Amino acid sequence: MGKMHGSCVCGAIKVDVDGDVMTGICHCIDCRKTSGTTAVPWLMCATSAVDIKGQPKGFTTRSSNKYEVKRWFCPECGSGTHLTMPNPEMVGLMGGLFPPHTLPPPNMELFCKNKESWEASFGDNVRVCDEQPDWAAEAAEREKAGAAGAAGVAQGH
Repeated sequence: MGKMHGSCVCGAIKVDVDGDVMTGICHCIDCRKTSGTTAVPWLMCATSAVDIKGQPKGFTTRSSNKYEVKRWFCPECGSGTHLTMPNPEMVGLMGGLFPPHTLPPPNMELFCKNKESWEASFGDNVRVCDEQPDWAAEAAEREKAGAAGAAGVAQGH
């Protein structure tokens, strides 16, 4: 993925991304309430790939899976900008910061149990989750599978 540039409504907060992103649509209660809409496009990426300029303000909430999440916004115009989670290596950027036609299509849709019956599907290639997946458990499974595959290759299998 190439470089992306975005900002809040008033331009006091600017965001530059230079790296890979995972995109998703979130229907969680907190995203609904902080955005004022039913679904929020997010870009998840490595903290090291993001440069946020300006002085956003933040507040801390607990997600439905009890993780502590800090939601950041522009103190001038109120635009939501990003969120930080227990994993300091990742940051979530609100998709609305970026110009039209610059967002990659979503990879997943989260908290679909909260989705309105009239909301459209995002296609067959989108992972659909009623809750937020247990990212740590999934990463451990991938690591375990990778180690098992590497052991098989090392043994000539």
